[in-house]
Amino acid sequence: MSVEPDDRSFEPTSVDAEAATRLLHYATGASRQAWSSLLERLHRIDGHGWATLRLEACFGPSPVPTAIPLDRLIAAKESAKLEVAAAPDLETQATAWLTYATAVAVAAAFHGIRLSTMPTEAWIEVFSELSALMPEPWAGVFESAMAGWMG
Repeated sequence: MSVEPDDRSFEPTSVDAEAATRLLHYATGASRQAWSSLLERLHRIDGHGWATLRLEACFGPSPVPTAIPLDRLIAAKESAKLEVAAAPDLETQATAWLTYATAVAVAAAFHGIRLSTMPTEAWIEVFSELSALMPEPWAGVFESAMAGWMG
């Protein structure tokens, strides 16, 4: 399955200069460090339950990844991008990264759309780690997205 960008596009939400600088740091810096709040949160004993609750808050009760519309994924990703940049604490940052990564993975796996300009290698690393840490069906979503981006 190809996840190359297609002719469909979306308008990114504008961010202030400070937020844009932080987002660039996340996108171009060491991806492990940028995502560390999420990875650390998922490693906790209640990680699966925490992730499930956060994704239900974003995508509705018992969301079926294949049924999440692309416009909802784009909106969730853009909102999460702003939240990551402005997060007042690590818990909020972890929740925002979870939403961001999930929206990107679902769009790639089930819509064939790439919602992020972050380097492919960085996403493969993130998807690999999240596929090992997330509960089903989300672990499978990250595996599918990773496989699609690996070609």
